[in-house]
Amino acid sequence: MSSGSGPMKPPNIAVYADKEQFGQLKSVLQKCVNVDRYTFVHLNDKKVCNDPWTANVDLLVVAKDTVPSNVQNLFFEYWQKGGRLLDICSDFVCKLLPAVSERKTETDCGNANSTVDLVTRSRINLVLPKTVFVIPENAVRNLESIALREGTGTVLIGVLTSDGSNRGKAVLSQARPNVEEFDFWRRLLNDHLDVNCDNIPPVELTPCYLFASSKTRLDDFVSCIETQTKGGNCPRGSRLSLSLVRPPDDIPQATSENIPLIVCEEHGRKCVQPIGSYFEHLKSRSLGKVVLFGDVLPSTMDVINSQVMPHGVVAIARRQTDGKGRSENSWLSPEGCAMFSVNVRISLQSKLGQKLPFIQHLAAMAMVDAIRTLPGCKELDLRIKWPNDVYYGDKVKLGGLIVQSSLIGDSVHCVIGCGLNISNANPTMCVNEAIRKDCPSAGPLTIETSIARSLTKLEKLVDAFQSHGPKAVLPRYYQLWLHRESKVMFRLKGHVQPAMVRGLDSYGFLDVYLEKDGTSFSVQPNGNSFDMMHNLIIVREAA
Repeated sequence: MSSGSGPMKPPNIAVYADKEQFGQLKSVLQKCVNVDRYTFVHLNDKKVCNDPWTANVDLLVVAKDTVPSNVQNLFFEYWQKGGRLLDICSDFVCKLLPAVSERKTETDCGNANSTVDLVTRSRINLVLPKTVFVIPENAVRNLESIALREGTGTVLIGVLTSDGSNRGKAVLSQARPNVEEFDFWRRLLNDHLDVNCDNIPPVELTPCYLFASSKTRLDDFVSCIETQTKGGNCPRGSRLSLSLVRPPDDIPQATSENIPLIVCEEHGRKCVQPIGSYFEHLKSRSLGKVVLFGDVLPSTMDVINSQVMPHGVVAIARRQTDGKGRSENSWLSPEGCAMFSVNVRISLQSKLGQKLPFIQHLAAMAMVDAIRTLPGCKELDLRIKWPNDVYYGDKVKLGGLIVQSSLIGDSVHCVIGCGLNISNANPTMCVNEAIRKDCPSAGPLTIETSIARSLTKLEKLVDAFQSHGPKAVLPRYYQLWLHRESKVMFRLKGHVQPAMVRGLDSYGFLDVYLEKDGTSFSVQPNGNSFDMMHNLIIVREAA
């Protein structure tokens, strides 16, 4: 059983910015930090005010020009309690340094090329906005100057330490991070904000390899893709396309817009080696029988969404450069994590089609039971946290899943994206570490076994639900669930009251009993959260 005072999740770098700024900053910061350690979270005003966002934040980046006063107050409190903060050209600097209140045009402050890095005593080329705040060198006693405008005595970048024992740190920057000064920004984050900037070798996208359990399945899939490609029927809004390649044809370079898909038919065992014993452990009728495998992919969900995929097709990656999490967050994708997405087609008229939210619960059950039903692993304390996370005990997050659904004709195509730490002990822990602790006789688990067994379990659970409805799966689900009859606090429209989690309602939503007024409330997963550290269910208000 895991230990510790609170839930253990990968640390976050939370970025308060508009959508365009977030994308730009994320792309620069990812070049500076250890990308196998941090997830990037996009904050807006509503999330800052309503969500318990501080729990796993290692660094808060404030990048909006204008920050509302109520948001400033929350950021200030975070910093005073020991938080690490990078302020980029925002008016929050005036909250931290009340003596600073005036913006000046960048041209009135001198040229950015005349900036001096006080550590190396060298000139650096920083990128400034049109207007900047003028920060005198002696603005406050606990401000350490890092970069100065040469000959002006004004601070472009400084480090401010909070008073008291918590010693929060804020880097105040009137320049925007730029890749041209990569070494400077990396050193700034590492030395002054305690961000892990260990060198992770850059990864290049690779082609996908197409495998199937039989030649008939392979030929049918190729025919399906060729028909769509010739007809120009790629899904609207798809960010990625696939290009079929048959050896010995030349293989084009993989890019974030196009991934070559190499058809593996009869050109040697070497092509089959990447997925090991996957097909030996796969016992399904249709799920997972066609595999798209890539060493490094943008995300397996993007690969599945690149075409209208047949039912059961699965994409598997060793690493991802743009893994997907809930609420537009990123998912850490280091090597050693089982990363896969599968397309499941469900008739709207079926039992599951009428209660579609259950699909994510079935997928979570499949991931957990794929491991707990292995010989010797019955006592392994893998559990399900609502709505879609996999935990070791009630403290350590090991994985999770998201579902994207689209209606095509009279059926729903559900792309289920899954990630589970199998052999990567960082940034939290992994399944094999849990097995060594709880079930040492069981031996380590491989990624391909985990994925194959998960797909086999998922198909059986879907079949059971289609035949008998929720009653066929709920007893086992509650055995694996963390929350049955949990006493919680329930927040809706700013009001908090005691409540009890009763289970799932008839549609698969969270059934919460409000003790004060004796009524029940169904909580949908989209946009709402269950904060286990604070034992708080938060219902997000409509925008």
